[in-house]
Amino acid sequence: HLQTPHIAFELDYREVLFSLCDVLSLLYNKFVDEEIWQNSTVFDMLVKADSRIKHHVINLIAKELTDLSTQILRDEFTDLK
Repeated sequence: HLQTPHIAFELDYREVLFSLCDVLSLLYNKFVDEEIWQNSTVFDMLVKADSRIKHHVINLIAKELTDLSTQILRDEFTDLK
């Protein structure tokens, strides 16, 4: 399980997402460059981790962005009336 320390300030979603994308990019490049993908156990572990990151991080951020854009559009249409 991932353990995170207490952080005394709000995290910036953009910085977290950019950092996560950087780390994933490095991981996938290493995975391909060193042909680790030929090991089925490592491949399966990476697919599981990727799925969890998508479910717990990417999908949540996408939902928040969708909600934010919907609210902005509602505000804009309200202002037009």
